[in-house]
Amino acid sequence: MAAPGSYAQSAVFARVFWMMLGPAILLTCATLIVKSPGTGWHTGADIVYLMALVGMILGRWAEHRAGNPHNGMGEPSTPSDLRRYIIVVAILGTATWVAANIVSNYWLK
Repeated sequence: MAAPGSYAQSAVFARVFWMMLGPAILLTCATLIVKSPGTGWHTGADIVYLMALVGMILGRWAEHRAGNPHNGMGEPSTPSDLRRYIIVVAILGTATWVAANIVSNYWLK
């Protein structure tokens, strides 16, 4: 049985991850990918980047599952907001990863 308040704590961690920690990891990994030209598409930075991207989506989803979800501006979030977030983050995150690898492995090589 879960301890009282454990859902609130997991929701807080999920919120912090999808709003702050995840994007910081993505930025750091994208920078590392670009700064190491010619290393390929399957480096440690690539793996951490993709794991953080999935983690951000799961964090947003977990916040919705825990109840009382809010968007980045503090307003109540709806299931359509969640769907839009998943689509936008998946597309932009993947496009950024591909662009960083193209710059690193083909342009700067």
